[in-house]
Amino acid sequence: MVDGMDVRRKTGDASPASRGYLPTLDGWRAVAILAVIFHHAALFEWGPLSTRGLYEFGDTGVQVFFAISGILICTRLLEEEVKTGSLHLKGFYLRRILRIQPAALLFLLVALLLKFLAIAPLTWGEFFASLVSVRNYLHPWTTLPADWVTRHFWSLSVEEHFYLVLPVFLLLVRRRRATLLLGTAFFFLAWGAVAARAGLVGPQGYHRTDLCLPALLVPAALAVLLRRDGFLLALKNICGRQLAFCLRSLSLSPSGITGGTPCTVWPTWPLLPWFSVPCCILRA
Repeated sequence: MVDGMDVRRKTGDASPASRGYLPTLDGWRAVAILAVIFHHAALFEWGPLSTRGLYEFGDTGVQVFFAISGILICTRLLEEEVKTGSLHLKGFYLRRILRIQPAALLFLLVALLLKFLAIAPLTWGEFFASLVSVRNYLHPWTTLPADWVTRHFWSLSVEEHFYLVLPVFLLLVRRRRATLLLGTAFFFLAWGAVAARAGLVGPQGYHRTDLCLPALLVPAALAVLLRRDGFLLALKNICGRQLAFCLRSLSLSPSGITGGTPCTVWPTWPLLPWFSVPCCILRA
């Protein structure tokens, strides 16, 4: 669901980025995939081989995927704007559809076949919600054991909504993009904290797009800021000399946000990947 960064520079630049490939992305993808696998696997029940200590990092793994998408999709759009002088929404949406939907449709068709064969539990609501990318708004107040077939489509739905919003934003807004992206992100952060305290977020409510958007908007804002040479130099300096300090400082606990109560918006509050993934990409 996440592209590699296709960065074209001068021919004399022999860095991996100049060849359209960033090895660090493979590492971050591996970290995210393992975190999600350990979250869903039953290995934590295996006594001395238990992975219970890794279970809680499943949501952080999803946030890593969001962070990669946020910075890379925005970077690609900005590069297209520099190269062509504008953004071509039709081409962007067509590329997104061809990259994501064929595999998603194949999965849903197989799931539908298994439903008719009475092998997999799948409701028509879950099928159509996944088909039109609103799966993250289905069953927000309950966790149904039987909805596992398409449950993972919630994160794909969030990214699809981001793909719809970001290009239009960049097309309409030409100045103060980073400021507006960060302002919007922190607005939704505040809204998430208020909603959690007010009981407006159910057990699966943190899958909602309005509560997940900051994980994509903050890295997108960083992608805009990275177009500025001064910011890029300063951030590389921070990443090179004080990365460990930055990651510790940016890693906020749920109790620090919700005043000591469990955070029902994100089980693990994900400011860490929002900033650390883009920072480490710079070191490629």
